[in-house]
Amino acid sequence: MRAGAVPNALMHASGNGLDPSQLGALVWLDFSDASRLFTDNAATIPVTANGDRIRRVKAQPGFASGLENWYAGTHGGPATDTDRPIYQTSYRNGRDVVDFDTGTGDGILNLRNDTVGSALTDQDLGTIMCVFEMATPDTSDQKAPYGSTNGNGSQWNLRKSNDTPNPSGIRLQSHSGSTQTDDSTLSISGEAGKFFIHIMIVNKNDTTSKVRHYWNNVEDTNFTHNPTDAQLAVPSMYVGSRTPAGSTADADGWDAHILDFAVFDGVMGANDRTSLYNWANNKWTLNGSI
Repeated sequence: MRAGAVPNALMHASGNGLDPSQLGALVWLDFSDASRLFTDNAATIPVTANGDRIRRVKAQPGFASGLENWYAGTHGGPATDTDRPIYQTSYRNGRDVVDFDTGTGDGILNLRNDTVGSALTDQDLGTIMCVFEMATPDTSDQKAPYGSTNGNGSQWNLRKSNDTPNPSGIRLQSHSGSTQTDDSTLSISGEAGKFFIHIMIVNKNDTTSKVRHYWNNVEDTNFTHNPTDAQLAVPSMYVGSRTPAGSTADADGWDAHILDFAVFDGVMGANDRTSLYNWANNKWTLNGSI
């Protein structure tokens, strides 16, 4: 089922919304579900205690083939425990989360799946939802909750930046190979500890802005972003870093918590987007924190 295909009659009048599976997601990583978080690559040892380091995450069952397994770093796993995301219990609304705290000297701290692009009907038509806590950038770095890669540097990434022109804001950066070709800044600003429900819609056919951002279900209308279709294509997807797994460069890890992440095939309509937002807001009780 393509995103946006859910009939309006299925919308919850109570405003509780519909979860990613009910809205036809391709993949959904629910970091509050400890049964899908594992400390080993073979996914035989689930997390059990606060502070456990995660090597592999399984998406919620019943989604597109090939999208179930998300690995920390490379498929072989990072060399050390300090390069893996952290399981944290009862962090928000009594629910567990995953902490992408980069710490000191950590290299490749992300989760990655290399078959997202092939699961999409069109690699530059899609919707992404991420519920995360705002990070604080250090003095010369950027922090990215998620992005896409073509295997040669970051293809694009959404990042919290300490750079000019907007050191307190969010920017979407697109690359072609290792060459930066577009660097657009959103008007939103956030502080550490503030939560956001971010929905990004990529539509190569949109003549005004190929990428639209909705923060807590409000579109940033001051922002337009029109990279090439090739730059927006999603061959691989990573969560928690803007540097592809396998790179020896600074991973620029998110250094904060990620609560939910989902990818949808196609452009999500306004009704479904509102329903998804209502679901996430109610699940995490973010009113007053966003």
